[in-house]
Amino acid sequence: MPHKRAKRSVREAERTKKGYSLPPSKDDKDDMPRGAMRILNAGRVQAAFRASGRTTSEDTGERKRVREEGNAPPNKKRREEVPKIAPNESLGEYNRRVEALLRGGVSGAIKKAEAARGAAKTAAEEEKRARVAKAQGKALPSKAEEEEAEVKFNKPEKAFKEVERRRLNDVAQAPPSLPRLRMAEKAQKAGKGRSERDPLNAGQRRIMEAERERVVALYRDMKAKKEAERAK
Repeated sequence: MPHKRAKRSVREAERTKKGYSLPPSKDDKDDMPRGAMRILNAGRVQAAFRASGRTTSEDTGERKRVREEGNAPPNKKRREEVPKIAPNESLGEYNRRVEALLRGGVSGAIKKAEAARGAAKTAAEEEKRARVAKAQGKALPSKAEEEEAEVKFNKPEKAFKEVERRRLNDVAQAPPSLPRLRMAEKAQKAGKGRSERDPLNAGQRRIMEAERERVVALYRDMKAKKEAERAK
């Protein structure tokens, strides 16, 4: 294995074969780090570049020309730059302005991501169905059969009656008519309506009248005392 060392006897035999105190090699790059070599050979590399006849901005003293908007190729769209906050503009207004500017790009990215996720999910489901059908030894159903099965098992949509649209400030021409409750209607038909008789018997009625007279007498006495105190 490459990460295993050879036996000690093999290593000693190779060391003896190579010998000791060997003279340095003719190539002076062996013992020098690469970073130092790049620094020391920079002059030689630049001289070779000048000898080839090529020039750079350092030689001519000119900077690279910035491509103007009019000269930009039509197939490349300019990247929208985020505007800076304007003077006397609050941070909330600046945030709303930036969000309105970038809303289109963010919405497009979200839609693309959702479409890609849906396509990947559909492909995974198709692959799973194909794998299950292959394991069971069955053929995949065609699109027509799938649509027919979907129509068969799905319930038909329920049609509701159209209700007259009413506005918020409509004026009511008559009180609402409430439908009778089923239980009350059944009880009325069966003759089991609420009885109009007095729920109290004679003894209870006599006790209630006596209690009423006592309370009225106490109230009159209390009122007479208050009037006497005010007169003083």
